[in-house]
Amino acid sequence: LKTVLSVTPVAWWRMGDSGTFYPSGASGNWEIPNQMKITNFSNYSFAFDGASYVDIEEQTIFDGLEVVTFSMWLNQASLDTYDVILSKGDASPNKYFWIYTWVTGSGTLYFGIDDDTNVGDGHITNYSSLVNAGEWFHLAVVYNGAGATDADKIKIFINGTDTSCSHWGTIPTTLPTTVSKTLRIGGSSWGTLYGDNGNID
Repeated sequence: LKTVLSVTPVAWWRMGDSGTFYPSGASGNWEIPNQMKITNFSNYSFAFDGASYVDIEEQTIFDGLEVVTFSMWLNQASLDTYDVILSKGDASPNKYFWIYTWVTGSGTLYFGIDDDTNVGDGHITNYSSLVNAGEWFHLAVVYNGAGATDADKIKIFINGTDTSCSHWGTIPTTLPTTVSKTLRIGGSSWGTLYGDNGNID
């Protein structure tokens, strides 16, 4: 982590650590660069029922970002439904980014960005042909606003494979500034929740 991030984290924790978090100056099990438990893995994940979600308040680290990757493991109870996986922003004004699935095109997975001037997305039509309901898969969304083409700006990987996703609209060159808005995992942070049904790790 210390070598790949532009900002070095103070510490990191895996899900399932039973709440035993070790701050700076303690045993250092999760401190960087010690990482004494780096070989551990977690058998835990967040389980969502369509009404529950996780809020991370007022995260400014995403504001104006030109390059970012969102990486997660997903296990969706059902496919081809309207589920919001991750979101940050608001629709008044339209400044947000989100990862979500929708019923169009036999089920489509999107990463969309709106900065109130430009709006665009990368999407996989019929993504349920690549994954199965009730089974884990890895999703990575790679955004580079400085990319020369839409295909350079948004890439979507499933289980490590570039899906050569389609694109729509005018993709903004940075993520929008949404200073006071919540980063929400498992639902929309504005308007109707459209909560996720399944597990996210």
